[in-house]
Amino acid sequence: MQRRPMSKSFFKKSARAFLFLIGFICSALLILSLLAPVTETIMLPVSVRIYAFLHSFCHQMPSRSLWYANSNFGVCSHCFGVLAGVGLGACFLAGCRSPSKFLNLCARRVFSISFLLVAPLMLDIFVDYFRGAVNPQGVRVLTGLMAGSGALFFVSASFFKITMWVSRHLLILSEEGLR
Repeated sequence: MQRRPMSKSFFKKSARAFLFLIGFICSALLILSLLAPVTETIMLPVSVRIYAFLHSFCHQMPSRSLWYANSNFGVCSHCFGVLAGVGLGACFLAGCRSPSKFLNLCARRVFSISFLLVAPLMLDIFVDYFRGAVNPQGVRVLTGLMAGSGALFFVSASFFKITMWVSRHLLILSEEGLR
């Protein structure tokens, strides 16, 4: 019985599935973050569990959080921005006609692009730590959005490179095995 070689489309589909999974997880965490103050406002006991779950990802300091109906979101504004940036970036890349081609266009610059997108968040944290004052929430969300998308582009480009390398080598091995 002759085996068919693995196709490159399998790896492209797995990369797209990876992006959808990342986007789904970030969207779920964002929804939980938004549900936390709503459930607390209407006094549902599940709000305590939501806050406890999200506390494993974020410090949830009230002075650094966004607020709704006298309750803070489940994550701080930086984490909210990072989750939104990763989620939006994943939706953008997964919705691209060819995410691998998009990432190959900027493959040589992916590290510098990612660094430039993450640097404002690092600078914001650095300034907050040494100055002792908290930046406005809008700035914190914006730097989080930039950092989330920058981190996602770096991870996605790495994932695409690895999957394409594996697919190329598996195709070569499978073609040699068919001879």
